[in-house]
Parts: sequence; C-alpha cells; structure tokens
Amino acid sequence: MVKFCNITSSTVLAILAILISTMFLGCLDSEPSTDGTQNISITINDSNKTINAEIGDFLILELEENPTTGFQWELNSTDGLVLVNDTYIPDKDGEDKVGVGGTHTWTFKVSDTGNQQIRGVYKRPWENVNGDGKRFNLNIEVQNNEN
Repeated sequence: MVKFCNITSSTVLAILAILISTMFLGCLDSEPSTDGTQNISITINDSNKTINAEIGDFLILELEENPTTGFQWELNSTDGLVLVNDTYIPDKDGEDKVGVGGTHTWTFKVSDTGNQQIRGVYKRPWENVNGDGKRFNLNIEVQNNEN
C-alpha cells in the first residue's frame, strides 16, 4: 500500500467540519438569481433589524409555529411587499404526533421602494393581543435596482 500523506482522522474531520460550515453559512444570507434579484432568507433572529433589498427581490420568512396548540403567526406587511406564497410544513419527526409544531414560510416579492415592514404576533386567533406575546418586526429599506 502506498502512503501519500500522513493525515489523521481528526484532521479529516476538522477539514470536513470547516467545509460543511462554510457551505451552510453561504446559504443563510441571500442568493442572487439569473435576473439580478435575490432570495433573502429571514428568520426569528432577524426580528427588530433593518435589511436592504431591491425591487424584484424575494423575502423568504421562516418562523416556527405550532397550530395544533392554537398558536399561529398573525402577519401584516406594508403595500410594497406582495405575498406570493404562504406554506406551513409540519416537522417530519412529528407528522403522526399530536402537539408537534413545524415551520411556516411566507414569500414576499418586493414591489416598491422606500421603507417597507413586516410585523407579526404569535397568538391564538381567538385571544386578544397582549404585551406578553412573541413578536416579529422587520424593516426593509428598498432601493430601485435600476441605479
């Protein structure tokens, strides 16, 4: 057997971990499309932040939700954001179990410049909003991509 180099299994694992984390981090921000627009991924970690976008970009908001307990996200957005998709997917581990949540995904197309917003509150539809509920707030500064 010919030995080309002296690499330990821990070195291989470290290199593999770096490669995987680099690939994962590259998926978190935004992905340019062939027409110059971006798909911008947004999570609960982006709440209370301001992001930049251009007309034609897609904002993909993913929030954990558990409608089996009655709790759902109630979202509102400004007129410059057009909702093009609204999907709930239960967690795979709990598809056959009661009380298991999932991920709610909304896709918005950016259609107007200026300050746009997405606001949400996590609540049961039959209950009033109070100060204790989980909230999501995002400001989007939109520029015209023809500059």
